[in-house]
Amino acid sequence: MEPADVLTRDEQLDLVNRLIRLTERHAIDWQNVQSAGFAYWASLSQHSYRIESVDDDGVAPYRLTVDTRGGRTLAVVEMRPPTMSGQEVVNNAVRDLYELVHRFVSRSERDIKMLFEDLDDVESGNAPPF
Repeated sequence: MEPADVLTRDEQLDLVNRLIRLTERHAIDWQNVQSAGFAYWASLSQHSYRIESVDDDGVAPYRLTVDTRGGRTLAVVEMRPPTMSGQEVVNNAVRDLYELVHRFVSRSERDIKMLFEDLDDVESGNAPPF
């Protein structure tokens, strides 16, 4: 059995949705994969996760790989043609996870905070001139 076939479609969706929720809560620390342009990884106590652009171009299709602490690939969840029942939902979840992780790893919280503070100043009439 290939790692991609280990999880049922429902389990794939549950896995990806849990990773999305934990990422949104900043409970998972995703990092850039230095050797790849559009890949990110996170390591938890028993498993590591890698979400990547399959073509290394930053756009779909995306793939999530789950490895055990020993380095064995346990599962692969990837975007596939939506010909199978439920595949489109899995595809959308994998895409959402990739985009969320990319945004969290790539953005500067300080810059985002300053952006909105600047807009707050304009809205309150306290915007200093350039």
